[in-house]
Amino acid sequence: MSWQDVSALAPILWTTVGGLAVLLADAFIRRQGQGHLLFVAVVFLALAGASAFDGLDQPARSVFAGALSADAFASFFQLTFIIVAALSLSLGSAYFRLEGHEIPEYAPLLMFATVGMMVMAAATDMIAIFLGLETMSIALYVLAAIQRRSAHSNEAGFKYLILGAFSSAFLLYGMAMLYGVSGSTHLPTIAANAAASAGTLSWLGWGLVLVGLGFKIAMVPFHMWTPDVYAGAPAPVVGFMAAGVKAASFAALLRLVWTGLPAFDAIWFGLLAILAVATMCVGNILALAQGNLKRMLAYSAIAHAGYLLVGVIASTPASGDRAAQGMLFYLFVYALMNVGAFGLIGYVHERDGERCELAGFSGLSRRSPAAAAAMTVLLLSLAGVPPTAGFWGKLYVFEAAVREGHLALAVIAVLNSAVAMYYYLRVVVIMYMREPGEVRYERSDLQAGAAMLLLAAAILWIGLQPSPVAELARRGVEALANSL
Repeated sequence: MSWQDVSALAPILWTTVGGLAVLLADAFIRRQGQGHLLFVAVVFLALAGASAFDGLDQPARSVFAGALSADAFASFFQLTFIIVAALSLSLGSAYFRLEGHEIPEYAPLLMFATVGMMVMAAATDMIAIFLGLETMSIALYVLAAIQRRSAHSNEAGFKYLILGAFSSAFLLYGMAMLYGVSGSTHLPTIAANAAASAGTLSWLGWGLVLVGLGFKIAMVPFHMWTPDVYAGAPAPVVGFMAAGVKAASFAALLRLVWTGLPAFDAIWFGLLAILAVATMCVGNILALAQGNLKRMLAYSAIAHAGYLLVGVIASTPASGDRAAQGMLFYLFVYALMNVGAFGLIGYVHERDGERCELAGFSGLSRRSPAAAAAMTVLLLSLAGVPPTAGFWGKLYVFEAAVREGHLALAVIAVLNSAVAMYYYLRVVVIMYMREPGEVRYERSDLQAGAAMLLLAAAILWIGLQPSPVAELARRGVEALANSL
C-alpha cells in the first residue's frame, strides 16, 4: 500500500482506530461515568468526518487492488454514517446514563458497526461488500441485545442474529453464483462480462443477492424481523440501525444494480417493481394498526424502503441520473429523521423500561414542550410535509420515476404517502390535544435535549435550503457513474 492508499481510506481508518482507542481508554482510564469514552469517540469521528468531507472533492481512487473505491459516492455515505454515529453516541450515552447503568461497550461497538457501513459504501468487490456487511451486522447483533437484564433486548438480539445469518447465507451463495458465471468478484469485471454471462445461473445469483440485501433494507417479504427487533432493542440502537443499515444496504444495492445491467434488468426489475409496491403497501397498512410507537416506526421504515426501491427501479447508470441523486438525498435526511425520532422515544419513557405505547405520549407538549416540538418536526418530515427535508427527498425520487416512465409506481407511492400521513399526524394529535395520563416523565438531560433540537433544526434548514445536500448527492452519483 502507498501513502495515497492510506489517505484515501482515512475515514475508515480513523473510525477503526477510534473504536480501538475507546476500548483502551476504558481499560486503562478508570473514571466515574463514561464521559471520557464519549470524548475519545467523538474526537476520532470528527477526524473521520473531516477526511470524508475532503474526499468529496478528491478524484476517485481505487485501493486494495480494486476492492474499494475512494470516490465522492463513498465519501457521501461515509459522512452520513459518521453524523449518524456521532448523534447516536450522544443520545445513547444519555439514555443509558438515565437508565442508571452505563454500558462502556456501546461506543466501540457502534464505531465498528460504522466501519462496516463505510466499507459497504466504498466496496467495488463482492467479497468486500460481504466483509463490510458482516462487520456491521455482528456489532449490531450485540448492540440489539446490549441491555443484558432486559428480556425484550435479548429477544431482539437473538431474532436479529438468527434471521441475519440466514440472509447472509443467501447473499454469499448468490455472490458465489455470480463469480461462477463471470469468473470474478470485481464489480467492473462482472459488468464487462454481463452480456456473456446472462443466463439462468446469473439470474438466480442476482436473485439471491437481492434476497440477502432485501433483508437488510426490510423489503417485503423479508421484513418480518423488523417490528420485533425495533420494539425490543434500546431506542438509540434502533435509531442507529434504522438509519445506518438502510443507507449502507442501499448504497451496496445501487452499485450492484448499476453493475449488473443488463443481466439484472432482464428478469429482476419487473419483480422489483412488484416488491416495491408490496413493501410500501404492507408497511403503511400495518403501521395504521399499531398502538406502540416503536412498532409503528418499524412498519414506517418498511414503507420507506418501498419508496427508495422506486428510486432504484427508476435509476440508470448515468452521471446525471436524477433518481439516484434523489435516493442519496432521501437516505441522508431519512437517517437524520430516524436517529432523532428514536432518540426522542428513549428520552421520553418510563424509568423501568421503555414505555412506547401511544397513550404514554398524551399531553407531552405540556410536560416537555421542546421534546414535543422536535418530535412533531421529525414526524412531519417522515410524512413528507413541506417545508421539511423529507418532502424534498420524496419529491426528488417520485419526480425521477415519472420522468423515466414509471408513472404507475409514482402514483402508488404518492397514495401510500397520503395513507402514512394519518398515523404520523395521530402521534402529533396525541401529544398536543390529549390530556396527560397517569404516567409522569421526570427525565431531563441537556446532552440529549441539545442533540434532538439540533436534529429538528437541521431537518427544517435542509427543507428550506435543500441545494447544498442535493449538490453533494449529485457529486456522489457522478462519481458512481464514472467508476463503472
